[in-house]
Amino acid sequence: MITLMTCTNRVKDVTKSPYAVKSGIQYTFVDTNKLHPVLEINEIDEGIANFTNYNYVYIEETHRYYWVTDIRYVRKGYVHIFLQCDVLYSWAGHIYAQEPIVLRQENVFNMYLNDGDLRAYQNPILKIQEFPNEFSRSDNCYILITNGKG
Repeated sequence: MITLMTCTNRVKDVTKSPYAVKSGIQYTFVDTNKLHPVLEINEIDEGIANFTNYNYVYIEETHRYYWVTDIRYVRKGYVHIFLQCDVLYSWAGHIYAQEPIVLRQENVFNMYLNDGDLRAYQNPILKIQEFPNEFSRSDNCYILITNGKG
């Protein structure tokens, strides 16, 4: 049995609020792919035009929710519904039960992590020294900038 639904939430949302339009509909699998199945159902005497109101399906046997990607009228009285698994909503309970590990935060940095987006020296100190008097032999790192034609 499947339930044809309408869902106005975005695909990226983990929590969704679909509402059932028709439930208890018999179907047969045309393509038995679990992530992208194709179902064949009878039109239920309402015509192909009313099937465009459905964009979400729940299949009881697989306990998964699916987005409707395409609806095709194949022969008199039968419709093929092409689906794509909504992984986020199907496993929302498992996703929320996990304890995440935060690798990067906006304000508290972990300097022990190798992170290419975080520079090691965020605020370098620049010193201006006059040539030749203020150079010391202990500092061996200098950048010489010249101005003019040479």
